[in-house]
Formats: sequence, structure tokens, C-alpha cells
Amino acid sequence: MNKFDEMTKSLADLYQKITVSGKRAAAVTRMRIELSGLDRERRDYYSALGQKVNEMRKSGQISDAGLLVILEMEFDKIDRITRKIQDTSDEIRKLNLSDTHQEGQEESDAESMKREKSENLLDSFGVV
Repeated sequence: MNKFDEMTKSLADLYQKITVSGKRAAAVTRMRIELSGLDRERRDYYSALGQKVNEMRKSGQISDAGLLVILEMEFDKIDRITRKIQDTSDEIRKLNLSDTHQEGQEESDAESMKREKSENLLDSFGVV
């Protein structure tokens, strides 16, 4: 076998390995995407279940005292997070309003400075 044949065979083997490796990587990526979708679907079901249990608790359909204690503790955690979300949203809203007010004030200040400069310029020419 000459050097050209050896090099051709080596390249063919390399191509084969890369192809198999690429197919394997694509399959793994596809499976990871599928797992991610399944995990999201599972979390959605847990969320729906939790919302249903909360509705049942609020309407008095759950009467087991031990279960109610556990549920109350968990729903208190959710309520705390909900309040944090609301507080953070309120802070963002305040900051946005403050920025809007600040921008408006800056524009007013800039207009005042322009007016003062033009008045000073007119004064320097004796125009009043």
C-alpha cells in the first residue's frame, strides 16, 4: 500500500469517526431537549396541582388538620414570594416614574439654561 492509499484510508476513517461522533452528539442534544420539555411539562402539572389544592383549602374542602398545617406552611412561603414579587415590581415602577420625572426635570433645566444664555446674550448687546 502506498502513502497516498494510506492517507486516503486515514482520512476515510477520520470522516467515519467524525460522522458517528456528530450523529451521537445530535442524538444526545435531541434527548436533552426532550428531557427539558418533559421537565417543564412536569412543573406545569405540579403548578396546576398546587393551584387546585390551594383552591380546595380556601373553600374548606380539605379538613385533615395535619395536612392543613403542612399546606399552610407551604402556601405561606408562596405568599411571601408573591409579596416580594409585588414589592419588587412596585420598586421598578417607582424607579421608572422617577426616571421619567428626572428626565422631564432635566429637560426643563436645560430649557431654562438656554433661555438664560439667550437673555444674557441680548443684555450684552443692550437689547432688553
